[in-house]
Amino acid sequence: MAITAKAEAVRIERILVATDLSMASLWSLPYVTEIAKKYGSTVFVAHAIPLGTYVVARPQSFDAIEEECRRAPKRNWIRIRLN
Repeated sequence: MAITAKAEAVRIERILVATDLSMASLWSLPYVTEIAKKYGSTVFVAHAIPLGTYVVARPQSFDAIEEECRRAPKRNWIRIRLN
């Protein structure tokens, strides 16, 4: 009995990249962009704040932590654009 496989085209329309924008997490971006180019995909980047940021903090610190979480990505995006 012969088994025949039917090849189907793969389509990747959208790619979601969740990142904390640390330099380590940005290593995935060259791979994501190559995959997006190959498949004509749209890439969406979501800034994710690590849970540990809030777990070890006192409630009084939340405002300062939130402000730093807003400032840090802007600094990292500037580095990304320069590279």
